[in-house]
Amino acid sequence: MMTKSKSADKNDDGNSTLVPKLRFPEFQGAGEWEEKQLGDVASFFKGKGISKADVSPNAYSPCIRYGELYTRYSEVVDDVYSKTDVADADLFLSQRHDVIIPASGETKLDIAKASCVMWDNIALGS
Repeated sequence: MMTKSKSADKNDDGNSTLVPKLRFPEFQGAGEWEEKQLGDVASFFKGKGISKADVSPNAYSPCIRYGELYTRYSEVVDDVYSKTDVADADLFLSQRHDVIIPASGETKLDIAKASCVMWDNIALGS
């Protein structure tokens, strides 16, 4: 049997509100959820291509290539494995806590994979 994790209560106007039954302690008593469009709370950007030929173990800029999202990284990017010598002006660099999501993949699950980059200035491939 499944149970719902949120309840529909009524506000003073008699309209339904969304108030979760289970909350983290710091959010208890915070009231109902506010619905927002993702574009209102986040920005979307596309990285720049970093080819396999652009990667070298002796390069200076840490980078995350598109294909590595499937093979080397989990939900949190703690270590960056590749480096590139491509000029910074030709790269798209991360900001700490950026969430990176592949723009394409072979399956729906590939596209649904997201990883959080824990540092600034990591070059992000497309």
